[in-house]
Amino acid sequence: MNHLEKDLHTLIVKGKSQGYLTYDDVNAYLPDQDVTPEKLDNLLVALEDVGIELVDKPPVRPGQPPLKVFPPADEQPSLL
Repeated sequence: MNHLEKDLHTLIVKGKSQGYLTYDDVNAYLPDQDVTPEKLDNLLVALEDVGIELVDKPPVRPGQPPLKVFPPADEQPSLL
């Protein structure tokens, strides 16, 4: 199994365990070079075929607190 196949296997295992993958997960898997629209489409269809949903951001699970978003440190008010 070559490096790319191992990465794909890891990606699929992650997607199946979570029930979803984010677009960032898929983008991190794809090599920067040699990505054609056809290859991307084939990957997305394959993920769909195995029941992995693609989402913009991870869904909030019941009982899980929502993610807190803080402004950058230079935009936060000073406590002094």
